Order: sequence, then structure tokens, then C-alpha cells
Amino acid sequence: MSGTMMWQALTTGSLIADAEKYHAGTEIVSVETDGSLTRSTWREVGAKLVLPGPQLDGESPARLIDAEGETLSFGVPMIWMGLLVRLKATGGKPTSMKRTVVGGSALPPSLIRAFRDQYGVALIHASGMTETSPLGPLNQLLEKRSGLNEDEQAKLREGQGRPPWGMDLRIVDEARAELPRDVATPGELQIRGHWIVDSYFGQDGSALTDDGWFGTCDVATLDADGYMVICDRSKDIIKSGGERISTVELETEVFYDGKVAHRQVPDRVIFVEALPLGATGKVLKNKLHETYGGALMQDA
Repeated sequence: MSGTMMWQALTTGSLIADAEKYHAGTEIVSVETDGSLTRSTWREVGAKLVLPGPQLDGESPARLIDAEGETLSFGVPMIWMGLLVRLKATGGKPTSMKRTVVGGSALPPSLIRAFRDQYGVALIHASGMTETSPLGPLNQLLEKRSGLNEDEQAKLREGQGRPPWGMDLRIVDEARAELPRDVATPGELQIRGHWIVDSYFGQDGSALTDDGWFGTCDVATLDADGYMVICDRSKDIIKSGGERISTVELETEVFYDGKVAHRQVPDRVIFVEALPLGATGKVLKNKLHETYGGALMQDA
């Protein structure tokens, strides 16, 4: 068995063990992403799978939840935002749904609160990428945190969580020096592990640093227990007036909380009928840049 296949098998085994912990044979699982490993894992433990296809608007997930009695779902934040809008418009309730695992981009805290408080659905923040095969950190509270009050636990659940066994995380500065795990200090997130990519097809050389870490191009913080919070993609951070503005924070404030700090007010706002989305429901930022990247220059 090749190294890639072996560690893929171990990752699958880890997922299966986690799935069985939740009595997964009784679950009805909807996978709103392209995660073939996730699908095969839940199939192996006897769960019923619901595959929604390309229809990821708010109406389609709502209809599937009712028709199939889904109990668990996987998808990106845009899907759940669309579902929330649909439920509010129709007065519907996802009565069978217990929890969803959300990754692909940052999960706004207000979205977590809305599903928890209004519908009793737990939105579990997670993170991963193709280069991690694809399992990454998942936000589950440590036993020692169980004594925290509701607000403190909710604050912890806003991040992407801790890595699984076999994966290490660190954050570094621009000189590649490791930064402290103090929650407050952001840096580039790097990952190390047996199933982490070490090279790309058709490219010479290693994808890793000299000491064996993979740079994710995410800006993140860590705490002493290894809980990770992604602040932004390094290429998406807005530099203005000597300040760095997180697009993740800005999107959360504008689209979910309906407010924005004075220092973050943009020079121009463009309203569009729809955003370009990829196959998994993520916004295609490259398409937005192609279309609107020169908007301010046109106004000059």
C-alpha cells in the first residue's frame, strides 16, 4: 500500500471511529460538498446518505430536510445562510436536523446563534483542505471546558477547533519564527502530519518548509490548548491607512450583524443580483476580482 493510500485509510478510520461515536448507523446524512471521503465514511457505518446535487439554494436543502428526515449535514456557510433566509420567509423548521458540520470558509457567530436559538440545530465549525486529505481541525470542547458558562462556550465554538490525532498546527511570522499560542497573536497557519501533502503533481520540489511544515496561506491564532481561529486568507486581508482589516470580520459585520466599524467603511459598495458560486457553494472571489477589481480606478 502506498504512503498516500495508507494515510488516506488511516484518516478514513479516524473518521469512522468518530462517526460511530455518534451512533452513525441511525443518522440520515446530507453532504452538500464534494467530500468523497466524508461520504464513504458515513456509508461505511450504515448511515443513509442524501446527495443534493447542484441545487444548493435555500429552498432545495429545506425541501430535502423535510422529505428525507435529515439529521446531520455537511456544507459551507453560504448554504446555511440561504437555508436560514428560506426558513424565516416560510416559517418552516428543520425539525429532524440535529447538527451540521460547516467548513470551507469562516462561520459567522450570528449564524451559529440563529440556528441554535431559533431551531435547536448545532452548527459545528470545522476546517480542512485538499492538501490535508481533507480532514482538519474540528470544534469540539475539551472536557475541562465543560464547566464554562454558555456565553464562554459559545465564544470558543466560533473558531475552527483543534486538530485530530496525527496533525500538528503552528503559526509563524513573516520571518518564519513561531509565534506564541496566546489567542491574541495572529500569524500564518502551518500544518504538519503524515497525510499532509508534500508535493504537487507536475511540480518539482517540495511543498513543505525546510523543517517539514505546509503553509496554508491562512492567517490564524492558536490558544494553549490548540484551538485555532482563522482570521483571514493572507491574500484577502485589506491594508488601509497602516491598518490590516480582516475580510472575514468585515463580512460577518456587514452581512450577518448589519453593522460595520467606522474604520472599515469601504470607499464604494456595489450591489449585484447574485454572487458567483462554485460547485460546493463557496463564493468565487477570483471571479469577483476579475469583474470588479478595477471599480475604484474607473471612478477616478
